[in-house]
Amino acid sequence: MRINRLIAILATAASVLISSACGGSNKETDPDNGSTSVKDPTIFRATALQTSFSPEVQSTTVTVTCDVKWSISSDASWLSFTPSSGSASASGQEVSANFSFNKDDKPRTAHVTVKAGSQTISLTLTQKAITEMLPETEVYLIKKDITKFLVITKNEWKASIPQADESWLHMEPKSGMGNVSIYFQANDENENVGDRKSTLTITMGSDHIDIPIIQKQKNVLLMADDFFRRDWQAGTFEVASNTNVDFTVTVPSDASAWLKHMSTKALNSKKTTFQIEQNQEPTPRTAVVSFSFGDDINETLTIEQAPFHTVISKADAGIYGADGKDYTYVPGQWQVSKLKNTSTLGLRLLSPKDVKVVEVTGIPADAAFGTTFKANMLVREGRDVTYSANSDAYVLQADDSKISFVTADGVGAIIKK
Repeated sequence: MRINRLIAILATAASVLISSACGGSNKETDPDNGSTSVKDPTIFRATALQTSFSPEVQSTTVTVTCDVKWSISSDASWLSFTPSSGSASASGQEVSANFSFNKDDKPRTAHVTVKAGSQTISLTLTQKAITEMLPETEVYLIKKDITKFLVITKNEWKASIPQADESWLHMEPKSGMGNVSIYFQANDENENVGDRKSTLTITMGSDHIDIPIIQKQKNVLLMADDFFRRDWQAGTFEVASNTNVDFTVTVPSDASAWLKHMSTKALNSKKTTFQIEQNQEPTPRTAVVSFSFGDDINETLTIEQAPFHTVISKADAGIYGADGKDYTYVPGQWQVSKLKNTSTLGLRLLSPKDVKVVEVTGIPADAAFGTTFKANMLVREGRDVTYSANSDAYVLQADDSKISFVTADGVGAIIKK
């Protein structure tokens, strides 16, 4: 009986000694009245290897030396500790402070508190902004120029772009460590409407950050033609363009009476509409219309309208004078014959009665609407040439059977092919 009691007393004493040695409790009991209170440490230190950190994922060590139980915490959700508490240790205990990736463009600060008993130690840990690792937060591509993007980190990283974008965008290298530049180059200029976009993904371990890649559009304003012809009649017509900008159309003031643009801005339209008035003059008229975007782009289109002449309504081969006199085949009066060589056509009207010849030559055999050429006019009475002229001429109509034209002198003619 006495032996069992002795064993129990020794076991209790050993338990108290172990508990005291391990610092298992921060509380102590007053032997006089039995009350308890928090036990403050007599040894209490907390130090960090460093207090300022780069933005990428990493950790540092905080060493806590304390002779009672302690705990560590912070006011930042992006900072955690392993372990977050510990027992008494005269030699110090290492705590891993773990940071998440700071993807913001501003630095951030965590206030760390180490607590033991009623005492606390405060530490301040700062993590730098993402711009410390990536000085640029976007990749801008200009035309087909090579663009450099710098990565600054002691950690290994990998870089990638979406596979679908590799058809127009080249990137090199795709991994690295330290201060490394990634080079980008587009295969072609961006002639789309708006910017062309992709994404650079920098991966470090299990974390990543996405960087926008933007290729600015190349402002394009291309007219389908630089010359457009219309007949003499009034009406509306459209001209085509290839553009990715909102361009302005300007009709010269000296043509505004007969040519009007139907709206003030094209607003990316592929078709631009004009209203044209009837041309009652015997000569063609032209206007040089401008299509502009800012100070950098200016395209022009020459619009030409054919002149009016009564020859348009005629069907018979002949010469139709500006004075109203017509020279066509009339039995017993005028005979009509055609002149032709390999490349030109001509018309001769012969009046045996008056011993008179009227002819016009120099018309291109392949002339089409709007063709200009030099027409040679000749009038011979007997052996004398009474009229000769070399005049600018303009083709009003042309088909497989005839060519109708008018000269600058107001003379019209129809040549049968």
